Amino acid sequence: MTSLRRSAERRRFERTAHGLVDEIVAAVREHIPAIRDLELDEVRRMTIAESVRGSAAVGERRPPNDEELEGSEELTVSLARAGVPLEAINRSRRIAVRCVIDHWREQARQAGQAVDLEDVYTLWNWCDAIMTRADVAYRRVEVEAQRQDEERRRR
Repeated sequence: MTSLRRSAERRRFERTAHGLVDEIVAAVREHIPAIRDLELDEVRRMTIAESVRGSAAVGERRPPNDEELEGSEELTVSLARAGVPLEAINRSRRIAVRCVIDHWREQARQAGQAVDLEDVYTLWNWCDAIMTRADVAYRRVEVEAQRQDEERRRR
């Protein structure tokens, strides 16, 4: 995906999902102390980035592509280096999924329709794949930190 297309998708997402992003950020910060300690604008930026990636996949009903996996991996690595535990990172993703599904449910209720289960399954599977990749990335950061600690002790 080109940078221009990604920027356009991000702007479109921000216009249509502003309230949902705020809800996700508030829920994550409320339930996860390690995330609460991060700057609000940083949590919001990360939430938007993950949401844009996820909404693109749901819209196309597909698993995460390489670019989405890499973007989420970069986010995980950044949080790992900031000392946020892996469980907190993945829990924040589960909270976001719950907020999105609740949002879809409310939209469907207002329209007198049912939630599209294919969208729910796609989002769930997308998030599961992201969290699997996050686990690998997080472990890699832990190994790097251990090596650096060992090198410092040897000096």
